[in-house]
Amino acid sequence: MYFHGRCNVYVLFVLSMDIKERIGINVRRARLAARLSQEQLVAELETVSGERSLDQGYISRLESGKHNPSVVLLWRIAQALGVRISELVDERDDVTGGPTRD
Repeated sequence: MYFHGRCNVYVLFVLSMDIKERIGINVRRARLAARLSQEQLVAELETVSGERSLDQGYISRLESGKHNPSVVLLWRIAQALGVRISELVDERDDVTGGPTRD
């Protein structure tokens, strides 16, 4: 299939929407596996980063695929949930998202 000009931009936009949705699914899966509410995840993120920079609403929108988190934020979320950052961006449906810390 041939793409020209704006179509390439549209394809990239659709692909970026898919990864945001996938990250959201994976964050939610890992959060539930860690038995944390969205509010508890915010508190864990405060502990990891030493600052309060997010609220429950942001986590909700992130899990809904409406936010495009930075790599730094993904790393902090992974640390707070006790998972590897790769689990948050994995495109497979069989990622368990279970905690890796004791």
